[in-house]
Amino acid sequence: MYLSQLKTQDTNQRLLFHWLGPVESLDMYETVSIDGCKWDILFFSMYQPRKSRKAPSGYTFAEPRSQPLLYGTNRRVQGFPYGLQEAIRQTTEQMIGIPLPPPQVRQAEENRRFQTATGA
Repeated sequence: MYLSQLKTQDTNQRLLFHWLGPVESLDMYETVSIDGCKWDILFFSMYQPRKSRKAPSGYTFAEPRSQPLLYGTNRRVQGFPYGLQEAIRQTTEQMIGIPLPPPQVRQAEENRRFQTATGA
């Protein structure tokens, strides 16, 4: 839910994300803005006593009462961000019993040609 509430500070875009794996005691997530312009790797400690109220540098939080939908998953998605919609569908079905990917994720997968900074 924390990552689903982040957006880019400069262009106000939501983030798509997936889990890359652990690095020592941190979890690593790959993110891309929904418009495909900002790619990043973020590291988080999931073992803190409370959720952080701080956004990483270059990011801000969406309005508190905005859509509480998941824009990513705690799973690794091959071909990220393509395939993210299906991963979110599976994650939300497991969590709440309803497959509920945001329509913005489907639109991003269908209408954008995502390209990583390395061109892959």
